[in-house]
Order: sequence, then structure tokens, then C-alpha cells
Amino acid sequence: MERCHGKTKAGARCKRTASAGSDFCAIHADQAKAAAAGAGPKGNGKSASAAQERDPLDTIIAATALGVVVFAALTLRRLFRFL
Repeated sequence: MERCHGKTKAGARCKRTASAGSDFCAIHADQAKAAAAGAGPKGNGKSASAAQERDPLDTIIAATALGVVVFAALTLRRLFRFL
């Protein structure tokens, strides 16, 4: 099998084996999509992960939602322990 064509965060070529039917490994599948769209390291000098960077507010909202779910699960666990 062929070596992955993906780039690491440091800019070096990936050392993993490419997935069957692809030029990229499973880790760099997002770079395969970016390469097909003409973006990525060759298009604008940024890696595909930087092009898909999250907004900090989205990260805060996701973390808050996760916290609410964990709190609810722990509360229900304590409630059913006493029943």
C-alpha cells in the first residue's frame, strides 16, 4: 500500500499507510476532502484543520451543553439511588 499524502501539524508528510482507495490515511481524511475542493496546504497555505477551525463561542456552548448533560445524569443517578 501507498504512504499517506497528508501533512502533520508540523508540516511533515504523514508516515501512515493510506486507506484502501485513497491517497490519505483515516487521520488525514479531512485533508483529502480539502484537496478535492482545491483548498488546504496548496490552496491557501493553511492546513485543512485550520480552515475548519471552530468559533470560540461554539466551543463554550458545546462545553456548557455537555456540563448540563453530565449534571442531569448525576442528579438522576442520585435520585434513583434513594428510591
